[in-house]
Amino acid sequence: MAAMFIVISFVRAQQPNPLAQQQAQIQQIQMQVSEQAKQIQQQTQQQLQQVQQQAQNQVQQLQQQTRQQLEQFQLNAEQLMKHSAKKKQKEIREQIMQKAQQIQTHLQQQVQLMQSSVELTVQHLQQEAQFQIQQLQLQAAQQILQLSN
Repeated sequence: MAAMFIVISFVRAQQPNPLAQQQAQIQQIQMQVSEQAKQIQQQTQQQLQQVQQQAQNQVQQLQQQTRQQLEQFQLNAEQLMKHSAKKKQKEIREQIMQKAQQIQTHLQQQVQLMQSSVELTVQHLQQEAQFQIQQLQLQAAQQILQLSN
């Protein structure tokens, strides 16, 4: 009788515990979701850095182009002033100042537009990442629920 009890106990010990198996599967699902969420966050961070770097490069390029435009405009204005009558020089100076102001205002508007575009892109990327993570979490919850049934 004791030998039979030992054999039955041994066989039961060899059989997997369903509750322990279920807990292990749940932990595995949770670890997978956590890892996938980390990957999504890393990818999103990389995309955000790329967007911001591109925008910064474009702003620098715009500033350089604007500087060049202003320098060329200044040279042209100086030439025009040399060859114009004294009476016309005041009028020309005013036009030069207006044109320089227009160029700078245009640059500011372009930079503001780019900043707005970057902000919207950042929001979109963050929302997209959040949505993907929530989808993963929902799928995991459904898998866990199926294990429980």
